[in-house]
Amino acid sequence: APFSAHRMTTTKIDKLAAVNSALVAIGSSPVSSLLGALPRDASVALFLFDLVDIEAQAAGWHFNTDRDVQILPDSNGFLNVPQDALHVDVDVRSFGSSSRDLVPRGGRLFDRDRNSDVFTDPVRCEVVRRLDFGDCPPPFQAYVAALLAVRLPQDVLGDATKNEFLSRRLEMAWAGVLRDDLNQSDHTH
Repeated sequence: APFSAHRMTTTKIDKLAAVNSALVAIGSSPVSSLLGALPRDASVALFLFDLVDIEAQAAGWHFNTDRDVQILPDSNGFLNVPQDALHVDVDVRSFGSSSRDLVPRGGRLFDRDRNSDVFTDPVRCEVVRRLDFGDCPPPFQAYVAALLAVRLPQDVLGDATKNEFLSRRLEMAWAGVLRDDLNQSDHTH
């Protein structure tokens, strides 16, 4: 793709900063590390962080979606789904004029039409991958941090009263991640 001069935000937010931001939102003290024994609120925030991060990345963004990925049958004929895949969409053109209904099952693709997980030919897919949080673009990191700060009081404390400010923060972060994804994507496809 040709070079384009997009404005890129480069200020990264790490997992510790995201968790601490959520902890402060519920009135808990921030932690200095996410390793070892953690206070209860920090443990819950860390657990919820992983859920929120997966949920947000599973939507499929320009930065974590690979197009035209070829999956080859292994020696047993299995089409193994990449371990970091959150979603796999098989390109129907992989089968020429016939159409197949393939779904991930047990870490590999399963053909529901043939009731089989054994294949002789490769398939081409679009794969949405779970990236390490540190490898995600800063606007996405800010969105996950804001979403965590909204979800922690809701899911853990059952407290929706703090949500007005946090919801506004989440809306702003959502707008930022959409703007960044649009700017980073190649509009020629």
